Amino acid sequence: MKCNIIIMRHGNAENSYPDHKRCLTDFGIEQVTEAAYMLKEHGVNRIHELNVSPYIRAKETALALQNVIKIEKTVVREDLVPSGNSHFIVDEIKWTLSDDVAAYRSKFVHADDTLDSETYNCLIISHIPMVNDIIYGLDLYHSNHVIFYEASWVMVDYDQWITNSRVDYMYYSSKERKVINMCS
Repeated sequence: MKCNIIIMRHGNAENSYPDHKRCLTDFGIEQVTEAAYMLKEHGVNRIHELNVSPYIRAKETALALQNVIKIEKTVVREDLVPSGNSHFIVDEIKWTLSDDVAAYRSKFVHADDTLDSETYNCLIISHIPMVNDIIYGLDLYHSNHVIFYEASWVMVDYDQWITNSRVDYMYYSSKERKVINMCS
């Protein structure tokens, strides 16, 4: 069974204060909806665990995604704010995700020891600079130039990341609106 880590920046937000209360604009909701459909095109039909910043625009990004992709479990994390500690987040990804994936995989071990073909997907929604800091913390910066426009995401195959430290796909919600396969 495959496991994906997906790291996403929130959609376009209004220019207002205080920062943590900024809402998505209509354009931001459109960006996130398009990004969700692009995730679906790349095999993400549900999110098993969503970790999201407590800021309004990040939570609204999660809600817009949920209109397109089924989300099983949502965890609002106070440390996913722009000034949060990315080292703590990265360490937790490494430890808890491996435990969660192992537990999830164990549900699908059949009598013949084959695993279900479904992919376990863990999504993190946050802000600049946190999304960049997570990429750096996961050692993904050296082989890929990742730019997080609004509602952009990267997808990392967890098992490949352990051995290769690489991003599999990047989605840019810029004018180009394209997904780049980083494995080819």
